[in-house]
Order: sequence, then C-alpha cells, then structure tokens
Amino acid sequence: MQKWLMAISVVLATVIGATAQAESLPKAMLFTNLSGQEVEWPKGLPGKKTVILLAYKRGQQSAVEDWVAQMGFAPSDDFIQVLLMGRGARFVKGMIDGGLKKAFATQDWQERTYTIYQKASVLNKPFGISGTKQMQVIVLQEDGKILGKVSGAADAGKIKQVKSWMK
Repeated sequence: MQKWLMAISVVLATVIGATAQAESLPKAMLFTNLSGQEVEWPKGLPGKKTVILLAYKRGQQSAVEDWVAQMGFAPSDDFIQVLLMGRGARFVKGMIDGGLKKAFATQDWQERTYTIYQKASVLNKPFGISGTKQMQVIVLQEDGKILGKVSGAADAGKIKQVKSWMK
C-alpha cells in the first residue's frame, strides 16, 4: 500500500511539475513586429494581460480575423496577432511581410502584428501547445504567466472564456 501511494505521489509530482513548466514564458523572448520594432515578450506586450492570436498557416488567418472581429479588437486593445511560419518561409519573408503591411496599413495594426520565421516549437513549447493544425488563443500576463488558452475558431463559449481571463 505504501509503495502504491509513493508511486502515485511521484506521478502526481511529475505531472504537476510538467504543468508548471508550461504555465509561464521565459523572461526574455525577442520578436520583431511588422512595424520593425523589436519587442521583448512578455514584458513589452501591449497590456498587463495580452491576448495572443497565433496562426501557423495562411489558411488559419481567417480564423484570426474572426477572433479579432468577435472580440471587437481595435489596434489600441491588449492583443497581438502572430503568424508563426517555418524557417523555410524566410526566403519569401519580404513578400509575406510586404503583403501583410498592405493588409494592415496603419502603424497601430503593424505594431500588433508579428511574423515569426522559426520552428513552431519556439512558441509551442513555452506555451505548452502541441501541433499546428489549429490556431491558438493565449492570454498572457506581463509577468509571463499563462492565464489560459483555447484553440480553433471563435465561438460564443470560447469568447466568453477568453474575456473572463482578461478581467
């Protein structure tokens, strides 16, 4: 019986420890937004709590735009949108960033938009995300604590959940 309890304790400690590691970001992650500003995450993000809309593929951009619309976000709000592409996309970075700059023509929108040309693990690992099949929505505090995350298209339940994390 004691061995059984000890085994359960070890498993629980491992699970709790693994969960805790995925609950906050490292203190310094530098990324450049479309306006060319290098921003330190999480400290340099727009709010005390920031919604991160993370897409991995061009086809997920419509889901990001839907989240922006349903949340009622304006460029002055505490959110960013991120397109995280593989390293191979760096070869067409100028074309991709140029197209996005036209789509997000104002400085305010460009400051809220990031293109990251690295492996998905650069954000998936610290956010505790596996896979790239669905876009992600993460609420992050300025100290790096992850308040919550959901994946996929916006719906009433997910919108309500994200808004509750932002309170």
